[in-house]
Amino acid sequence: MKILLLNQTFYPDVASTAQYLSDVAVELVRGGHDVTVVCSRRAYDNPSERYPPRETWRGIEIRRISGWAFGKKARWRRAADFGSYLTSCVVHLARLPRFDLVVALTSPPLISWLGALFTRVKGGRFLFWVMDLNPDEALAAGWLRPNSWTTKLLQGMLRYSLNQAASVVVLDRFMAKRIVDKGMDPQRITILPPWSQDHDVRYDPRGRQR
Repeated sequence: MKILLLNQTFYPDVASTAQYLSDVAVELVRGGHDVTVVCSRRAYDNPSERYPPRETWRGIEIRRISGWAFGKKARWRRAADFGSYLTSCVVHLARLPRFDLVVALTSPPLISWLGALFTRVKGGRFLFWVMDLNPDEALAAGWLRPNSWTTKLLQGMLRYSLNQAASVVVLDRFMAKRIVDKGMDPQRITILPPWSQDHDVRYDPRGRQR
């Protein structure tokens, strides 16, 4: 099976979603699948650090795309970085062929919408692995107003991702309930708690010094 994985971070990045997705990708290759990853060239904790644009790691084809690096000190900086990365994703995905399965996580927020749209246009099945639930988190933090046009747009993009997904993977029963409350069929939801990384702890020593 040809599988495409979409997330902002992947090996050798040390962000949690990078580590979990890397684990899954390795197991998929062991199972005989052809795995391609589209992720960012910039390290999550240190955006000034860049990884190679192309790399094959443990049989996984990694395609890294560029984006801005304004940083995380202000909301507009985060939004600009996310927007530039998603724009680069659109351009890159347009050149890719059909995949049997597309798996999208939630970094940056709502990249799942691109995965859902990709399968809608080119075919294949879509799996939505929900690590964070946005715009719900942004609303809870007070970053968005409940009735703003931005909130309505993001909620619509989330609903599209859920409706297009053949399956949705969540972290726990509480997240599952939130997804069900949005109209998702419980039979299409799988609960997969994060697993321990104690056997293979990966961290950035420079990040620990800052």
